[in-house]
Amino acid sequence: MAMLHAPLPLSGPDDLRLAPALNLLWAGGQAFDSVVIAEAAALLHAAAHAAAVRWPDVYHEPMRTRLICRADERPPAALVEAAQQAGLEVDASNGATATCDLALTVDADFAGISATLPALVATAGAPLQFALDAGAGPQLEGAPRRRILSAATPETVAEKLLSPPRRVAERRKLGEYLTEDASRNVRRYEYALLLRLIGEPADSAAGAPDDAWERAVAFNAGASVDRSAPLAALRREQERGDALALAYGRLWRSSLSARSLLLFAANFASGFVGAVFPAASPVTLPLQFGMTGLLYLDQHLAKRNRWRAKWIDYRRVAEVARIGRFCVLAGVAPPVSPDGGWIDWRLERVLRAAPPPAPLPERDAPAFLAHLSEVEIDRQIAYHRGAYRRFRRLDARLRRAALTILLATMAVGAGLAVVAISGLVRAPVSLLSAVGLALSAGPGLFAALNGLRTLLDVQRQGGRSARIGLALRRLRRTLASAPPSALVARSAAARAAEIMLDDVSAWDRAMEIV
Repeated sequence: MAMLHAPLPLSGPDDLRLAPALNLLWAGGQAFDSVVIAEAAALLHAAAHAAAVRWPDVYHEPMRTRLICRADERPPAALVEAAQQAGLEVDASNGATATCDLALTVDADFAGISATLPALVATAGAPLQFALDAGAGPQLEGAPRRRILSAATPETVAEKLLSPPRRVAERRKLGEYLTEDASRNVRRYEYALLLRLIGEPADSAAGAPDDAWERAVAFNAGASVDRSAPLAALRREQERGDALALAYGRLWRSSLSARSLLLFAANFASGFVGAVFPAASPVTLPLQFGMTGLLYLDQHLAKRNRWRAKWIDYRRVAEVARIGRFCVLAGVAPPVSPDGGWIDWRLERVLRAAPPPAPLPERDAPAFLAHLSEVEIDRQIAYHRGAYRRFRRLDARLRRAALTILLATMAVGAGLAVVAISGLVRAPVSLLSAVGLALSAGPGLFAALNGLRTLLDVQRQGGRSARIGLALRRLRRTLASAPPSALVARSAAARAAEIMLDDVSAWDRAMEIV
């Protein structure tokens, strides 16, 4: 059985570890103290270094630390100079506040700071303090949320802001993703064989070459703001997730197909061979034992190596990165799935390690809306239309194959029974064997194929594609009549991301035909 693990690279272009990045939101207004800026910068540098030392399998140096200012509050030139002298990258105009890890405020003034955003509190004559939301249930309307203050140490900041997923299962999944070998070829052909047997072309899902990333790069080249760094980071994640999803999808689908083919062979050996060639019946017993053993072995390997779970996870990685592509171009934060987990954590840290994307300028809105409609939405509509047809066709062919095998087996059994009863033809077929072939082997073969159809879940997946395609077509019609503006562009990107993320989040029992 193919395995997809390789040692984690230590450095170089194939290093999947991320630079520990911390983005600091300036919330101190026009008044500032260069000493406070220097202390905050030193704290961020030490925290990022501590993260790289504590989690060397996730992070690598050099670190990235930035000071981000709100777009509607231009910072003093002296503040920018002090931050740069302290070693901070400064984003003084883009206002990418959604990418901030924490805020820097003066004298515990949390006005204008999101309650869920941690903060560094600078008080005259006192060391920096770390403020976290107390998270103690709903607050009274109009009352400020309570925050818990503690000493701001590098270890505390690294633990709260840069720690990988804390749940053991999520941490293990992240580690497996980082150590997968995406270039290894998977040599499993049972699913392709099954498709050929039922008359479905193995490459029926293949479409035109996808140049969406090239189109995104071309749009970015003509835009007013450069977003090439986050686009490159997302493309790397999408291509890696897609390659791994294809590999594990092939393993999982081939495993399901192998079980059905083995059940088919076992029923054929016990029914048809035993009825037509009674002398060969003892030979079929070890064959049945062997096929049953192979079936349980393959099932054990699939469960132990989590082929199905990894296929779904890595397909989510690819799709979430694809959704992030147009969100970055629109200057909006990609949405997160309701359950969170290591995939959302990874995407967030990938984007934090890249320069923060700026909001979409008004002059770029018409071009972005055209790009969103033609490249992102229209292609997804076409994909889901094709997927719906494939699922319907595959469902019909599996049904037809199962019914054909059932009727053919029953017909052969009935014919052999007639031969056995009439005695007109000398044949080594007993009436009991013929009846067993018609009433036992036939339904067993039918159940094997029908069970595969249920496991592939083609009916529900067809309905899912129809629902997603309908929602995207409605959005497309709305965009066609909406005036182009930056607000419309951001809203459209957020709505498209919501529709597509809802699709991704519902893949708990998915079996997409890729």
